[in-house]
Amino acid sequence: MAPQVVEDYAAAQAADLGPKFAAGRHIAVTVCSGCHGSTLSGKEAEPGTIAPDLTMAGSYDLPAFKKLMVTGLPPSGRELKMMTGVSRKAFSHFTDEEIAALHAYLVERARRAP
Repeated sequence: MAPQVVEDYAAAQAADLGPKFAAGRHIAVTVCSGCHGSTLSGKEAEPGTIAPDLTMAGSYDLPAFKKLMVTGLPPSGRELKMMTGVSRKAFSHFTDEEIAALHAYLVERARRAP
């Protein structure tokens, strides 16, 4: 399976939005793509669980996005099947600067979406 994953990721990558967003893109590609796919357009993360297209993250303001990244809870406050656990375990250690860079990248990605 690993060779197929490498081939898939080489063939389709997250949008490069230029140097201003390079740090956020790097975080997205290395951290988010495992569940959301190499282009961040969503995929089945585990059987029966779809990780959404991260274009939706562009609708979050920075405080709501930080809350999602640290607690795994969206503005509605409901627990999310995978994101809540993953955020609390792994993303809660991100610095404010890393969260801001990722947010800026995802907002710009959403803004430029067709």
